[in-house]
Amino acid sequence: MKTKLPSGEELEFCLSEGEYRELAKKVREVRKLLESAALAEKAKVRVFVGGSFAKRTMLSTKQKEVDVFLMYSASYSESEISRLHRKIVLRAFPKGEWKIEKIKGSRDYFQVARKDKREVVFEVVPTLGVRKPERARNVMDLSYFHVRYVLAHTDEKMRREICLAKQFCKANGFYGAESHVSGFSGYALECLIIHYKSFEKMLRDFVRAKEKIVIDIEKHYASRNQVLQEMNASKIAGPVVLVDPTWKERNVLAALSKDTFEEFRKLARKFLRNPSRRFFEEKEFSLSEFAGFAKKGFEVVEVEIATKKKRKDIAAAKLKKFYKFLLRVLAKKYEIARSEFVQNGETGANVYLALKPLEFVVVRGPLVKFQASVEKFKAKHAKTFLREGRVFARERFGRSVEEYL
Repeated sequence: MKTKLPSGEELEFCLSEGEYRELAKKVREVRKLLESAALAEKAKVRVFVGGSFAKRTMLSTKQKEVDVFLMYSASYSESEISRLHRKIVLRAFPKGEWKIEKIKGSRDYFQVARKDKREVVFEVVPTLGVRKPERARNVMDLSYFHVRYVLAHTDEKMRREICLAKQFCKANGFYGAESHVSGFSGYALECLIIHYKSFEKMLRDFVRAKEKIVIDIEKHYASRNQVLQEMNASKIAGPVVLVDPTWKERNVLAALSKDTFEEFRKLARKFLRNPSRRFFEEKEFSLSEFAGFAKKGFEVVEVEIATKKKRKDIAAAKLKKFYKFLLRVLAKKYEIARSEFVQNGETGANVYLALKPLEFVVVRGPLVKFQASVEKFKAKHAKTFLREGRVFARERFGRSVEEYL
């Protein structure tokens, strides 16, 4: 069954039944391999399939990621879990048949895929088998509770709405809680749809919001004010506080930045005015799109940036941070009509800009109380003025970005 837009367009982004059954075969195979390896290592561990596959909220994409959790006994120390996890994964997946990549994190985990069939990647994650969320040592330990909660509070219609929300975010760069995205995690979108019941209602509420949004689905707190007073200040700094239904001390949307949220709201407004499939389509960058700006007198430039950071998520975060910094610097001296950030490999990116130099720019000077510095500043700049206790200058600019950079 598909979701229908007012235009009559039908949308369906969740895995089809056929895709689900085919993927389930591969999941069962991996589960058996891990269970056999754990038995051979005499480990006190249970294999648990989680993530969007288990919740039935997985998007239909070319490459699929399935989360498989190894729930270790709480009697193990962190170092014992780390050592055992590595031994189990290496025993379960022979290197001749499987590609294995270690991913650094608060607890290291592994990505594994068959060398001849890389369309499915399994993330094998170590967690603690706890009976209560408050006994978790790590956010990953809550995964079991998240799966149970989403399955218990969604039906087929709501799962389609969740897939709509996920695809909208994925297509427009809002999907993921990683620092280079600072957006919506899959679990956050699942909880939001459980709360709002539909993708459209979620958008409308976000667009109308005039203050910080506070959502407490399970009413862990008596009021909005109690949430803001009792939850750790560092967890409620963002634009949306979504109390984890399974653990009251956690804000599921703590990673969502104000910038990402505002961009999301802008796009939501456009979608609500004119709903269309194009809002769910991932756009491939094309330099030809910038050709029209060149005809209008804008300078079109490409800037290559790189980082020495090797870990993918850290490298991406560093590159995105520099991109935003570059835009802030250039905006003081140029009219920026269009900018695009395109990842180039794991440690590099290309930045494309269409911009035009401002004829005049404002130069910030010293505070007026520092008279000697003010005199030097006035001697250097012909036209100066005062604003809020500081001296400024207005001077002609007009330099090309290539010359400026």
